[in-house]
Amino acid sequence: MDVPRTIRRVAVDDAVWVPVVDQGRVTDPCVVLVHGMGDSWRSYEPVLNHVPDGLRVLAPSLRGHGDADRPHSGYTPADFVSDLVAILDDASVERAVIAGHSSGAQVAQLFAIVHAGRTLATVLVGAPGPMRDHPRVGDLDGLFSTLEDPIDPSLLRGFTESLFAGPAPAGFIDTQVAESLKVPAHVIRRTWAGIRAFDISDHLGHIAVPTLIVWGDQ
Repeated sequence: MDVPRTIRRVAVDDAVWVPVVDQGRVTDPCVVLVHGMGDSWRSYEPVLNHVPDGLRVLAPSLRGHGDADRPHSGYTPADFVSDLVAILDDASVERAVIAGHSSGAQVAQLFAIVHAGRTLATVLVGAPGPMRDHPRVGDLDGLFSTLEDPIDPSLLRGFTESLFAGPAPAGFIDTQVAESLKVPAHVIRRTWAGIRAFDISDHLGHIAVPTLIVWGDQ
C-alpha cells in the first residue's frame, strides 16, 4: 500500500487539541475510526496497515487520551461527537463512515443520530448496551470511580489482557498499556460516568444508514 499517512493536531474546542492520523487521499471516501475509553488511535494501528487503496481514514486520539490535550471536562459521548464534527470539518470531509469499538461505538451511534446528514454508514465493534444491564457494572463502578494518579501499570495490564479472548499480536498489549498510562485518572472517571449514563435505546430506530455490527462470543 502506497498511500500518504500524516499525523496532525486538530483544535476541537477552545484550547483543546487532539492528534489525528490522516491516511489516504483527500478525494477518497472517508472512514473515521473511534477508539474506546483509555485507548488512542494506536488501537487501530494494525488495522491501518490493511486499509485498501481507495479509502481515506481519520483516526483520532480523543480528548484526554493518548497525546491529546487533557481538559478538566468534556468526556461524555456527546462531547466526543462534537469533537468528531470539528475533526471532519478540519479535514474538509462532509460525510463519512463512523466506526467505533467498545465505548467508541456509543460515539458512533450518537453521531449517526445527531448528524445523520454527515453519516454514510456506521460500524459498531463490541458495542455495549445500556450499562445498567451489564453484569459487572458494580465492579466497574468501584474500579473506575476510585482511580487516582498515578495509575498502577499492573492494574492497567491486567485489565487490558482481560479484554482479549485469545493471544494479542506481538507487542500490541505493551502498546495498549503504554497508551493507557498517558490517560489521567480524572479522564477515566469522567469518561466512565458518560459511558455509564449512556442509553439511546429509544432512539436507535433513527439510525437509518447501513450499519455493520461486529462482536465475538467471548
